[in-house]
Amino acid sequence: MGKTAVVIDANVLLSSAIRPGGPTHRLLLTLLLDPGTELFIPRYLTQEVRPKIMEISERKGIPGDRLEGVLRALISVFRVVEEDRYKKFMKKAVKLVRDARDSPYVALALYLLTMFSDVIILTYNKKDYLTSELESMGITVLSPADLFKRLGI
Repeated sequence: MGKTAVVIDANVLLSSAIRPGGPTHRLLLTLLLDPGTELFIPRYLTQEVRPKIMEISERKGIPGDRLEGVLRALISVFRVVEEDRYKKFMKKAVKLVRDARDSPYVALALYLLTMFSDVIILTYNKKDYLTSELESMGITVLSPADLFKRLGI
């Protein structure tokens, strides 16, 4: 059995950064420690998240530098994939999401299908993805709660 590729959506990363030690953070740590799993983010995610740091910091009462530090630490342990690797899949990806901002995650997942037999997009916004079409291609869209159940933890 091959390795599983997990594409991390920005909302999952932000949830983990906001609540270190929380369920999403523990799930990501579990996945990081699993030798059968590799975690990926598109470079786009770092650009998507940066402008939200101060807004989240103020709304959640978390110092901005602390939140940014946690995000930086999390990003450093994921495999960041540059856009030129998955760019050729973007046209197809746009047709598989309801929110165009999610297309880089699908494009990355499509690219990863060329190397992995099991590809998961981990997101809190499953409704933004055309899940049945993606599943027919071999990409599973799961929420952190879904993945907890799948892993039996």
